[in-house]
Amino acid sequence: MKFPQEDENMYGRALISFMLVTINVAVMIIFVFKSYLAFTSTKKTPHAVLRDKAASVLAVVTLKKIKPLIKDAMIEMGLEHYAEFVLRIINQAS
Repeated sequence: MKFPQEDENMYGRALISFMLVTINVAVMIIFVFKSYLAFTSTKKTPHAVLRDKAASVLAVVTLKKIKPLIKDAMIEMGLEHYAEFVLRIINQAS
């Protein structure tokens, strides 16, 4: 650490380094722990179930509405042979 009137302090530098390393290690441990909990937890709250259901309904409605636009865009790009395949996938999803 440097102050206007003092030279650099070796103990201050060691303390700051220790604090930075400790904080970074703690953040990584918390990240790994929370990721583990997210992937292994099978219990869903009612809020999460409702959110997932709403997201899937919204996705289906959106795909049904933009299906003609997707077909037109693929034909304009010269991908006519893939357009029918993509539309079949959209129909299966909805």
